[in-house]
Amino acid sequence: MPVLPRRAFVETPAGQIHYRELGDGPPLVLLHEVARSSDGFSEVLPCLAERFRCLAMDLPGYGDSFHPAEYPGMAGYARSVVDFFDAIGLKRTHLLGFHTGAAIAAEVAATFPERIEKLVVCGLPDVTEEEREKKMASLHATVPDPAFRYLSELAPGLTYHAERYWGTEYGHRYGIDFLKAMPNAHWGHRAVYEQRIRDRIPSIVAPTLLFCSRDDAFVRFQDELARGFRDVRTAVIEESEKFPLVNQPAASCALISEFLKD
Repeated sequence: MPVLPRRAFVETPAGQIHYRELGDGPPLVLLHEVARSSDGFSEVLPCLAERFRCLAMDLPGYGDSFHPAEYPGMAGYARSVVDFFDAIGLKRTHLLGFHTGAAIAAEVAATFPERIEKLVVCGLPDVTEEEREKKMASLHATVPDPAFRYLSELAPGLTYHAERYWGTEYGHRYGIDFLKAMPNAHWGHRAVYEQRIRDRIPSIVAPTLLFCSRDDAFVRFQDELARGFRDVRTAVIEESEKFPLVNQPAASCALISEFLKD
């Protein structure tokens, strides 16, 4: 029977952070995409935990962590990650993020360089200005209504991704996380689209692994983004689709572990 992660809460100045912990060794903090939670790393965590002390936190407003009273913005999300470091007792750590979590991880590395050993970003988000404007305009709160119409609005996206990438079981888990994040499940995406990642990358001094899958929406920008880093390796997992940490956990784990062991 596989060993399951230990689940716990820590107190931070802004509120309680929920996290999953598995493994021993050098610390590796993991930041999920939104509107997921630390559960999104369930497929890759057992492999990474063979070499690292994995600490997958739920970002504020997601999973079982506290819900901020006001929109935190990218700076607020980054601050919450460092508050988590402090609560756990980590002076320095490796940091891994996927999609939204990758953008937040990059912000942490840029703002608090002294806290990061190595940075791993999977599917680092970037958009054109025209895409940014459209995506910002599409964001909205998801408010429960007596007819539960919000469930029918959620279903098409879950169905599409479950059929193409995830499978039903993972799609169900994603749906649960989205419901937990309501009404402000969109706040993480808002922070990403407000961030100008190309302006932040030059401040990152940690050695960085920048990778994604062959059909990730952000693969088209990866080579351009890489040129802004001081010390970077890049990779594309050709055999994976959009979510390599879910669809190809063994290949992702091998790539990450090889980079972090140097």
